[in-house]
Amino acid sequence: EAPAVGSRPQAGQVFRDTLSDGTRGPAMVVIPGGDFQMGSPLNEPGRDSNERPHRVHVDGFAIGQYEVTFADYDRFCEATGRSKPKDEGWGRGTRPVIHVSWSDAVAYTEWLTEQTGQAYRLPTEAEWEYAARAGTTGARYWGEDPNQACGYANVADQTLGWTPMHECRDGYSHTAPV
Repeated sequence: EAPAVGSRPQAGQVFRDTLSDGTRGPAMVVIPGGDFQMGSPLNEPGRDSNERPHRVHVDGFAIGQYEVTFADYDRFCEATGRSKPKDEGWGRGTRPVIHVSWSDAVAYTEWLTEQTGQAYRLPTEAEWEYAARAGTTGARYWGEDPNQACGYANVADQTLGWTPMHECRDGYSHTAPV
């Protein structure tokens, strides 16, 4: 639900700004500011050498509750006359949009800013990792077993049909609805 007019959303609160046509924008969640250890733990299997752990501070911000969907991105394309990205036959609607460049993503945030009167932008790398970690310190926010990934994320798994990265099945050979 949207916060009361004139009030600021609180940490953890989900809100949706209203677009100029009266429809609702993407669901956003308020992330409180704080400090965290950015980078991979030194003992993490598969860790790259450039993932040096270091302390980082982020101010509070809001981030999309879900990945940007084809439905949301297609609405932007229709409103601005942009070509819609291909979905590879995997489906549109509530599936995460694919084939979008950094410039396309920035244009989408600029359009949201114009539509809502609120400042939208892409998260920084630190903000994204801080939100994704959800206060945890391990390699994965759900725990240390990578094969539990299907319960928490859409990953390259056994459903894919070729050598999986995760020994689980999420039921989707490609992207899954958010």
